[in-house]
Amino acid sequence: MLLKLILMLVSVLLTLTYGFSQVGMGTIKGTVSDADSKQPIPFCKVILKKEGTIKGGANTDFDGNFQINSVAAGTYDLEMRNEGEGYQPQSLTGVIVSSDKITFLYDLTLAKAKDVQEIEEVKVVAYKVPLIDRDGGASGATVTREDIARLPVRSAAGVAGTVGGVNQSEGSGAISVRGSRSDATYFYIDGIKVRGSSSLPKSAIEEVTVITGGLPANYGDATGGIISVTTRGPSAKYFGSIEAVSSGFYINGSDPDGYDGKVFGLDKFGYNLVEGMFSGPLWMQKDSTGRKTKPRLGFLVSANYRDVLDGRPFAYGSYRIKKDVRDELLAQPLTFTPTVNGGLDVDYSALYLRQDDFEQVDWRMNARGRGISGQGKIDVNTGPSVNLSFGGSINYSWGSNYSRTGSLFNFSNFGVYKNLDWRVFGRLTQRFTNDTEGSSSKIKSAYYSLMVDYSKTKRDSYDPKHGYDLFNYGYVGKFETRREKTFEMNFDDNKYHQNTTHGAERGVTFEASDANAQLASQTALIFDQFNQNGVGIQNMDQVQQFQGLLNGQGPSSVYNIWSNIGSPYNGFGKIDNDQIRATGSGAVNIGDHSISLGFEYEQRYDRGWTNGTTTSGGGNGPMGLWTLARGKANFHILELDTSIVTAEYSQNGQTYVEHPALNTGYASTHNGEYGGQENDDQQSFFDYNLRTYLYENGMISEGAGGNDFLDIDSYDPNIFSLDMFSADELLNEGNSYVSYWGFDHTGKKVKGQTDIRSYFEDFDENGNYERFV
Repeated sequence: MLLKLILMLVSVLLTLTYGFSQVGMGTIKGTVSDADSKQPIPFCKVILKKEGTIKGGANTDFDGNFQINSVAAGTYDLEMRNEGEGYQPQSLTGVIVSSDKITFLYDLTLAKAKDVQEIEEVKVVAYKVPLIDRDGGASGATVTREDIARLPVRSAAGVAGTVGGVNQSEGSGAISVRGSRSDATYFYIDGIKVRGSSSLPKSAIEEVTVITGGLPANYGDATGGIISVTTRGPSAKYFGSIEAVSSGFYINGSDPDGYDGKVFGLDKFGYNLVEGMFSGPLWMQKDSTGRKTKPRLGFLVSANYRDVLDGRPFAYGSYRIKKDVRDELLAQPLTFTPTVNGGLDVDYSALYLRQDDFEQVDWRMNARGRGISGQGKIDVNTGPSVNLSFGGSINYSWGSNYSRTGSLFNFSNFGVYKNLDWRVFGRLTQRFTNDTEGSSSKIKSAYYSLMVDYSKTKRDSYDPKHGYDLFNYGYVGKFETRREKTFEMNFDDNKYHQNTTHGAERGVTFEASDANAQLASQTALIFDQFNQNGVGIQNMDQVQQFQGLLNGQGPSSVYNIWSNIGSPYNGFGKIDNDQIRATGSGAVNIGDHSISLGFEYEQRYDRGWTNGTTTSGGGNGPMGLWTLARGKANFHILELDTSIVTAEYSQNGQTYVEHPALNTGYASTHNGEYGGQENDDQQSFFDYNLRTYLYENGMISEGAGGNDFLDIDSYDPNIFSLDMFSADELLNEGNSYVSYWGFDHTGKKVKGQTDIRSYFEDFDENGNYERFV
């Protein structure tokens, strides 16, 4: 069976007429014949040049055939020489080589020179692109630099969208090939498999090849399409370019929320771009006289800066609340209405607005995005048979996370994003040609190509005011609650027994914070209203009853459609991906056949840390951490140990009995040490860590084993951190507050490997489940 498999593989390889080289490389194949007799010219030198620099070559065989493999996509000059037989040299200019395709040149001819002077002159002929592509195989199209310059798009994805069978999403720009999912289409830039953004300066793009079907083997297992981008190479002469494009300039005034911003120009996109490119030799080889003759080291760099106020403005504009109305809402977010029974109805003032309280604006508020892209390449010209190239690209973009629901009232509270993608590579290609005249060897030529690349992708999204200080999200201020013990009659012994360990709330004071001033003003308004009437807030439930906000709470939406004014951005996330690849290919041309081999090694490191998701598909943003903290604190001391009496006394003819907190099993050793989930410790890890911190800083009288009631809303948010929680406390039985991979639950990078068994069985040094993903 194995022998049959090997024989079948060999037979398939031997039936190939050519072999693909590395991704982004092409092949030139042709025949040189006598212009008069039409007979093939053997042992004719075929030299491949770019910008005057030799990039490769081959000799024709007895039948006049030649083949040059592993040629980087681009435009070349092909020079043919056979002066020994009296032929005049000829140069074919503008030969286009496309990645993963063969450029056929079967009609090349040389004419006999009439005199010696003609042998010294090179006849120049312009290359014409054939109407029919003779190379079969994969379906799709190749768009060259000349065509790209005439297209009304600037990105590689935009160029690919002009090819039949390719659809580009208007909003996200995602590419779908023949109806496949966008993530099934792979991008390559100079042979690098792209992770993240494929953005490049337009001036850096040499060609874009789109493969929509019949994928070559060297592209692996893509189930959609392939978009292969080849960037321009260095020039032997210095040259450069700069361009600027604008559809309008956005100028913001003094108002921090952009009310007095204006766009001057042709439209409301506010599109601006500046792009430049520069190329030339870094080092020129000199002859014996000191004159520079050959470029040995060349470079090309290109970069652009773009700024778009609104990438998709609505045809009839967008609406926003007027400034004076907005200021009134911020000052009076709630409306108080007395009831017939002397009570007070409280409602949101935003529910009573009319149409003339809003105004139309031509662009969406806070949809602005900016970015910088760059690309560079260095070629080392070590000789006609060896090509060495180094290069890379970078894209950094930042802007606002636009939300339709927040655009009417709440356009000043948007999250921001920052995206960074960069990649570098090094490629070595060496060709071997059998140029021995009269050789009987069937091997015409061979080559190998090796490439190593590294890619980095980073994504960050958060509230610009708070970043990754997660307990600042939704923080409105400091609540201090006065508590007193309460008792309840037990008719079995006719005594009043202590009701709770922490006592009942008998008054709340509030100190507003400027961390989220718009939220804090709503709660402060409730306290002011009660204080003016000489009636203070008695408990936290009363704060919420009258539309006041506790820490971690936001105002209700308006008509369940629009985010209310002051609603904070409630999300965070970061992605950190690395990719290391090493690829190689080689081919041997035997007669009219080519045997190709290749390999690819790829190692990925994927890391992510975001706010969690629920089973219903929603998410628990960082604001929810306040609710989680309240639930985890004091949980183990809320029960009373009625079997123990710490005090019994009489008052006004009644007998009162006090009991201690139950505290059973709160720690495995019952001496203030944390036993963890491994030992079924009922004290939460958060409570243990918080008590330890408060005790060490003199804020409570007892340590981690004490019974002090912890009033979460009375503490500064900066004392809290995610590492106070265990992984399971943040995962919260499927209703998670974090989602992570490659990071731990606190957002710190982790290393190593895991499996499903470890996820359910491994404990950390504190006795809690690691939950390493």
